[in-house]
Amino acid sequence: MVVKKSHVLICVFLLNALNAGFLFAETRGLDPVHRALDQAVVNGDIQGIIQAINQGADVNQKDNEGGTVLMVAVMYDRRDSAELLLSKGADVNVKDNQGMTALMLAAMKGHKDVAELLLSKGADLNARTNFGGITALIYATLGGDKDIVGLLLSKGADVNAKTNAGHTALSYAEGSKNKNKDTIIDLLKKAGAT
Repeated sequence: MVVKKSHVLICVFLLNALNAGFLFAETRGLDPVHRALDQAVVNGDIQGIIQAINQGADVNQKDNEGGTVLMVAVMYDRRDSAELLLSKGADVNVKDNQGMTALMLAAMKGHKDVAELLLSKGADLNARTNFGGITALIYATLGGDKDIVGLLLSKGADVNAKTNAGHTALSYAEGSKNKNKDTIIDLLKKAGAT
């Protein structure tokens, strides 16, 4: 099954809309202590993160969209911040209101080092979003990131997982115009994609 360009464009629109929510802590319903934690994570300020936690910030506090500071660390590719948050009890598999996980965000953004960290801490490879049943592998495929696709496959991601619309990572790859298309298709097929 080949995915139409319009489907990919819709996915890109949704991804961009989700990304926008991570930019402004003050618009996400966070109190001052959690805004300080959020800002420290954005800046990669380890001491600021520790200080905010010592002042009572909950590393699993959700914003208005259900996002957490671990997700912010992932979006900004702050591996050290993510590692600290996980050591302080951040839930590696927490989902936001759309069902997105930190691993999905790492796959979507192409942040391999953070993805490896999340996987080492037990991130669910096959979690699905609420709005489309999309997995981290499908996000990596949509993003054209052959390294993340390879990583997820090597850790046992379900290569034939289908979205709510019946699409797989392979069908998205086949409809892609990404420069890594052929490599990704090869990786998926070697892992048993049908």
